[in-house]
Amino acid sequence: MGLFLKTGAGRRLRKYRIHINDRILQLGLPGNLARDLPHSNILGEIDLNNSSSYDKNDNIKITYLMWDYCWPIWKNLGDRVGFLDFSLYIKKYPLETPCRTLEEVEELLRYHFKKRYPEGNEWGETPPSDYQVVNINGQDWLQIFWPGKNCMTGNEFIYYLPLNNQHLLYFRFKVGFGEKAKRIGKRYYEQALNDMERIRDSVKLIESASSSNALIA
Repeated sequence: MGLFLKTGAGRRLRKYRIHINDRILQLGLPGNLARDLPHSNILGEIDLNNSSSYDKNDNIKITYLMWDYCWPIWKNLGDRVGFLDFSLYIKKYPLETPCRTLEEVEELLRYHFKKRYPEGNEWGETPPSDYQVVNINGQDWLQIFWPGKNCMTGNEFIYYLPLNNQHLLYFRFKVGFGEKAKRIGKRYYEQALNDMERIRDSVKLIESASSSNALIA
C-alpha cells in the first residue's frame, strides 16, 4: 500500500471459490474496504438453471465491493483521494443470441452500447471503443476500457468470458479520484491500478469440479 495512503485495497488477498454449476470460479479479494460501504455478501453457490437467481434484467449479482484511498493521516481525516470498486456478475441472454465466442461477444456488446448511448444522447456518454483480448491464467477474456467523462466518474475496465451459449461471466473495475486529488492523483491512480491488476490476475475459472463447500478464506 502506498505510503501516502491512509486506506486502500492493501496487500493480502483473501481467496474465494464460487461454484457455478459444475465449475469453480477462484479469485482473491483484499481487505481495507471503504468504511462507509458495508461488506457485500459474496455468493458461493450459483445455479444457472434456477430462474429465481436472476434479477429483472437477467443478471446474477455475485458481489460488489469498494475501496477508499485517503489523504495521509496528517491531512484531513477521511478526505477521500479516490476509489476503486469491483463488481462481479453473470448475464443471461436469450438462447438465440450469438455469444459463444469472444468475437460474437464483442459484436453483441458494441451493438448494445451503441443502442444504449446513441450519438448526441442526453447523458453525453460516448460508447467504449477500446476492445481487446487478454489472457488471464490461461483463459482468453474480452477486455473493454471505457474512459470516464471526468475524474469523478472514473475509468472502467470490464472483462467478459462466455460460459455457454446463453451466459456471460463478467467483472468490472471502476477507478476514480476527487477534484482535490489532482496533485497526487497520478500516484493514487498507479496504486489503484496495481490493486486492480492483483485482483484481476487472481481470477480463474476451473472448467470441471464436483460440488463442495462454496466459500473459503
